[in-house]
Amino acid sequence: MSEILLPDQFCITVEYDQNASNPEKIFQSIAKTIEGFQAIDSQLVTCISSNIEPLILLEDIEHGSLKTYLKSFIKSLPDDGLKECNLKRIIGEYLVRGKYIILAALEGKDEIEKNEVITLEQRLYQEAKNTGVSQLDCYSRPNRKMLLEGIGTLSTGISLLRDSDHMYLETNKEKIVVNKFNMFPEQIEELCVGQKVENENELILKLKEVDF
Repeated sequence: MSEILLPDQFCITVEYDQNASNPEKIFQSIAKTIEGFQAIDSQLVTCISSNIEPLILLEDIEHGSLKTYLKSFIKSLPDDGLKECNLKRIIGEYLVRGKYIILAALEGKDEIEKNEVITLEQRLYQEAKNTGVSQLDCYSRPNRKMLLEGIGTLSTGISLLRDSDHMYLETNKEKIVVNKFNMFPEQIEELCVGQKVENENELILKLKEVDF
């Protein structure tokens, strides 16, 4: 596969030591990491519509450094509420960008603080809004607990790597180290305590003049 990625594609690269034991951990890690990204995508699309069904498709695998090429794909869309445009491509690009934003928020950290979670939710909300696909400009923040549970699955996948292995996420514009971090169930519960659900929607309503 060409190294030039499209906006709705991404690549997970694992640089590994060929002489290290337990090579199966590399494949276990990639599989669990993809599972985490799938769970994250399921929450990212709710920022646009709860009726969108996302999928991650395998495009190609290269060896050397183990490169797994993937694509964020939209399996189904709601019948209305979204503009007539290239929705699947636009939302696929948003999902790739959302994954990068999450990893950037966790870069170099062992764990994430509540104020950082709030900032992350705002960034994901704004990224969804930037797609411009909602006819009524209706967007929302992801469900915090379910988003963090997806990030927790991602954390489990990364933790399966051996000490000599290194993982990267690459998009068509950026590349970032996927470092190990903690996201345990008790941490998720703590980060969700006292959460307030706030959505910022601007609606324009047309009213018919009443005849007396």
